[in-house]
Amino acid sequence: MNIIYIFWTTNLLEEARSIVKELLEKKWIACANIIPNVHSLYEWEGEVKEDIELKVILKTQKNLFSNIES
Repeated sequence: MNIIYIFWTTNLLEEARSIVKELLEKKWIACANIIPNVHSLYEWEGEVKEDIELKVILKTQKNLFSNIES
């Protein structure tokens, strides 16, 4: 069994919780971590931006990735 971690960021806690709960109910992930106060710096439209976001980490099987991605 190939275990993978999927990382994504959002600024909406309820969105993250809702998606994680749905993925758990479908048994597409084994667990998730929602980490608050992640300081993100990135380039957007030629400018450096900075935001405080939530980091979401999903633990799943590699063969379930395409389900989660969609």
